[in-house]
Amino acid sequence: MLVSEMNDRQLMAAIKASHEQALQMELWKRYENLVHKNWAVLRKQMDNSALILNMKDDYYSESFIAFRK
Repeated sequence: MLVSEMNDRQLMAAIKASHEQALQMELWKRYENLVHKNWAVLRKQMDNSALILNMKDDYYSESFIAFRK
């Protein structure tokens, strides 16, 4: 089965079985857009405050770290 044909649950099982970096990155690509949308909502809710805008890199980094766990 091609990776693109796998659903998230199947992909997660394959990642656990093989620990392949490419499979993890495929799953991350699927969820990266969701992280981006949540950042946009947070930014708007905080009225584009300078403090929140300075946290963008941290937000994305922490999202990726949480995803990897």
